[in-house]
Amino acid sequence: MCPVNKTVYIVVPGTWSAETGWHSKGGDFFESLKTAVDQKTSSVMTYYWSGNNNHKSREYAAQGLVNLILSFPEECEIILITHSHGSNVGILASQLLSNNKAMMNKIRAFFAFGTPIDPESYFPDMNVIYHFYNFFSYSDFVQTVLGTFQRVYREHDRIANISVTVNSAQPNHDTINHHLIAKALPNIHEYLPTFDFSKASNIAFFSNKNPEYYIENNRDELLEEDFYLTQNYNLVLQGRNNDNAIKK
Repeated sequence: MCPVNKTVYIVVPGTWSAETGWHSKGGDFFESLKTAVDQKTSSVMTYYWSGNNNHKSREYAAQGLVNLILSFPEECEIILITHSHGSNVGILASQLLSNNKAMMNKIRAFFAFGTPIDPESYFPDMNVIYHFYNFFSYSDFVQTVLGTFQRVYREHDRIANISVTVNSAQPNHDTINHHLIAKALPNIHEYLPTFDFSKASNIAFFSNKNPEYYIENNRDELLEEDFYLTQNYNLVLQGRNNDNAIKK
């Protein structure tokens, strides 16, 4: 239980992440986040779930996350930090919480990394979430599951679709949850005073200086090129699988 006016950061890992340590005590992301928050008023914890790659498992995990969120006093602010399908666990939890009017804006901020986006089944309920940040990378070929899922959410005045770079490089699915991003998250708007939710944007994170914010005016072109590259990547993988099947 947390005292009044305390913020609880809940980290939710994605599919098959049980054996990776970034999200747990001792992990680089977890420890960077813990160091960055005001420990007098905030705490950081991990929500563990099965990580199984199916909707039913995500639904079950979402109910457990709801139970965890409801276990805190109403005065506590909840911030979710999620990766991959862990984000969809959090999104399903927001849909469940929306049935309770007392949960309005209960999740103060939702930071989603490399999320496989399905605008029908997995759209965040913004009655429960105050601000939603979709962090993605054009070099993350896992996020879209070879074109099955999308990269960005439809426009909403409190949902930000943000491409990210880390030390001038685009991270992949396993590195988008980078400790440098964790370090900046608790005070992200202090670093980016001109941030605009209505604009397609990029945030660049660095080891040796504060994050930098850019408007991505060519977002449509970048997404179109990204879709083309994803489809080609898919064809290459199919070709390799066919070659392996022939060799066997």
